[in-house]
Amino acid sequence: MFVERLSTHESLTLDIMSKVDADLNLTMTVNPEIKQRWYPLGIMKGYDQVIEPAHELISSVGRAKYLAPIYKALIHSDQLPLAEQWYKENTDFYHPYVVYQIGKMIDDAKKVAEEKKYTFLGINMKKAVESLYN
Repeated sequence: MFVERLSTHESLTLDIMSKVDADLNLTMTVNPEIKQRWYPLGIMKGYDQVIEPAHELISSVGRAKYLAPIYKALIHSDQLPLAEQWYKENTDFYHPYVVYQIGKMIDDAKKVAEEKKYTFLGINMKKAVESLYN
C-alpha cells in the first residue's frame, strides 16, 4: 500500500527513493508483492539500484503478475531494448502464455516506437508517402 501511494506523488525524487530504500530496504526485500511495485517505480523514476534486482526477479519468477509491471516500466521508460533482452533470456523459463503475453507487449511497443519514428507534426510520414503511391 505504501509503495502504491508513493508512486502517485509527483514530487517523488531519487533522493526520496534512496531515503525510503535505506530505511525500509525495499530493493532487497524477499517479498514479491513489494518487488512488483517497488521495481517498476524505481525503473520509471531512474532509480538504478533496482535494475539488477528486477532482472533477477524476472529471471527467477514466472508469474505474469510479477513480470508484467517490470516489463511495462522498462517499455514506458524508453528501455525497450533492455526489456527485449531480458525477455529473450527468459522465454524458455516462462510459461507459454506468459511468453505470448510479454512478447505481445514488447511487439506492440516496438510498433508504437516505429510509428513515432516516422511521425512529424502529428503526421505519419511513412503512411503519407505510401498513400501517394496507392
